[in-house]
Amino acid sequence: AKLLGLLVVWLVAGIYLIPTFLKFISKIVNDELLLIISIALCLGMVLIGTHIGFSMALGAFLSGSIIAGTVHAGRIEKLVRPVKDLFGAVFFVSVGTMLDPEMVVKYAVPIIIITLVTIVGQMIFSTLGMLLSGQDLHTAVKGGSSMMQIGEFSFIVASLGTSLGVTGDFLYPVVVCVSVITSFATPFFIKGADTRFRLINKIMPERIKSALKRYTSSQRSRNDTDSDWQNYLRKYFQRVVFCTAGLAAVYMAGTRLVEPLIDQYTSSDWSNLIAAIITCGAMIPIIAVLCVRRHILYTKLWIKSRTNRLPLLTMDAVKFIIAIMAIMITLRKLMHLSYPIIAIVVAVIMVIVVKSDFARSSAIKLEMRFIGNLNEEFLARQKQEHKINDRPGWLDQKMYVVEFKINETVENNNIVDFGNNRFFHVTIIKIIRDGKRIVMPGPDEKILKGDELHALGSKEEIDTCVLQLKRESYMDEPEAEPVSLRDYIYSQVFRDVPAEDQLFCIPVYVEKDSVLNRKSIKNSTFRQRYKGYIIGIERDERDIVNPDINTIIRENDILWAVGSRRMGDALLKSGLWDNETRKNIRRKIREKR
Repeated sequence: AKLLGLLVVWLVAGIYLIPTFLKFISKIVNDELLLIISIALCLGMVLIGTHIGFSMALGAFLSGSIIAGTVHAGRIEKLVRPVKDLFGAVFFVSVGTMLDPEMVVKYAVPIIIITLVTIVGQMIFSTLGMLLSGQDLHTAVKGGSSMMQIGEFSFIVASLGTSLGVTGDFLYPVVVCVSVITSFATPFFIKGADTRFRLINKIMPERIKSALKRYTSSQRSRNDTDSDWQNYLRKYFQRVVFCTAGLAAVYMAGTRLVEPLIDQYTSSDWSNLIAAIITCGAMIPIIAVLCVRRHILYTKLWIKSRTNRLPLLTMDAVKFIIAIMAIMITLRKLMHLSYPIIAIVVAVIMVIVVKSDFARSSAIKLEMRFIGNLNEEFLARQKQEHKINDRPGWLDQKMYVVEFKINETVENNNIVDFGNNRFFHVTIIKIIRDGKRIVMPGPDEKILKGDELHALGSKEEIDTCVLQLKRESYMDEPEAEPVSLRDYIYSQVFRDVPAEDQLFCIPVYVEKDSVLNRKSIKNSTFRQRYKGYIIGIERDERDIVNPDINTIIRENDILWAVGSRRMGDALLKSGLWDNETRKNIRRKIREKR
């Protein structure tokens, strides 16, 4: 709990306080003051860390992490470097003066053993770690050779163990000697890395080398800086941090508020059971947000490179471990059940989370409300900027259409199989086959060789779709760049597309007594009733592009639906597109724009 509190302080300071403060003072302070302020921030975080009960090194590390994430990191690093060099020299000199030669002679055997274990172990496991992360064999061997020494942080750990009385006095000089020996030996091992690589490459079986070539890539270091990875990691850690904090809050409320309150009116056993049900039930939407809701970037990174898959699966495993531990701790605290029974209950809850439409709908509702509250001011300002600068703000200008031709398909491949097998999130809105247009094809429509497909989605969804089709040689590079849905609809006139084959994008205002109100997109049967797709929702100040089918439709939403003339006729017939509805839409849009 203390560590979590320190990390929350770190997160809040890193996101809200320190970057803003540095930006405010950057133009009014000189280098000397900025150096003093930077060191003060470091010592302040050290003070917070030691006050809570952690080491000074952790506080300094957190401070460095915060400053490194600001735009002033380069300037501060340049200013702090002379101070770092000065105190680094003092540190290493003091380490040398504390080394007793008699202790070195006395513990020569342990020093030799630990040195050998360190060199061999660090080289082997660092090399394996780099191979698992996707580096090629040559890079992994060179990296492993440079990671074989133990650094100065080991001195801090050894001295802390000695001061606390959990290790003997002999450990500190042993650690210092091992560090000195490995530090001197590392340059020689780096120099011989190419020789070891050639030897390993020579004796390694061809089958293993082929597997490594398929899994690893010499371009991995370039891929590590991929903007998609940066965006995905940012979204991933935001989701994990907020969901973990939410689970912790639910646990605290359930164990400290709900259970004592219920205990006043029922027996102890019943109060524990009811409190456990309420607490675990409240955790389910948060767990669904954490574990089930995936960003399109996940699919894009999965398709991009085989080397991305192990890190993605590992990150998925971390999320599931957090969710499972939250449920286990709650059940153990409230019910005092045995671990086999807890494991069964956890498995049932996780199945509900993954399979239940209710859990997914609740997760979407919870996530949308949280994001809307978190970004309320930003979204309002963005809408106002769109209005002032006359920039695109309509939802049909945030959706794009790409046209591509299929070179090869699997036999009996319909639209459902074509999409599900590749985890696509795009919607195929038109198929052109032998000059004939198939508008808004149904899920059973087959995709054949030579078909020209028109797919609708966001920029990221379209990029993912095109990337996978190209990798599997199902299509060539699209001849034209994706165009916005609005431009695509307007272009139909210039293409001489017959009226019955044209597509339309229609906003539908959801009133209180609407048949769509309080239903999920899936349960509204919009596709079956009105022959169209809901591609977006305008809700309050937020635009939801390509919403999940479990998203609940609410009163005052503006639904953006795409379809043919049949959809327009069906909406007119049902009363969802009458004159009064159009007036409400115009009024609502004027208020928002």
